[in-house]
Amino acid sequence: MSGEQKILTIEEHNQQAMAIKDLAKSPEHIKFIKDNMIMLCDKIVHTQNLEDGQARRVVTGLKNLKHLDTNPPHPVHSYTALLAEKFDGVTFKDLGNEEFLTHDQKQAIINFLPRIKTFVESSC
Repeated sequence: MSGEQKILTIEEHNQQAMAIKDLAKSPEHIKFIKDNMIMLCDKIVHTQNLEDGQARRVVTGLKNLKHLDTNPPHPVHSYTALLAEKFDGVTFKDLGNEEFLTHDQKQAIINFLPRIKTFVESSC
């Protein structure tokens, strides 16, 4: 059967999709996301430098945890509250999607990251 692809039945496809969903919600995967977020926050705060794409990675991590972390010590709305934090009227979630951030926006995010790190650590 080299070179041929097996065509999945709808049931087989649904089973694979459920297995992927279960893997994403596994404690190991959630811990992996949290550990990476903590390391990223530490790196940015330590260097006082926010590189392109790093804010987006933090926002993406928070969004993922909001949906995957079903047993946080804080209610799910706590993830939403962090994403909704405003900097000069712009939410952190929206700033994470910005390609070009001003120096003041970058510094505000850098100053905000210890709060995110503390939150994520408390839910490990």
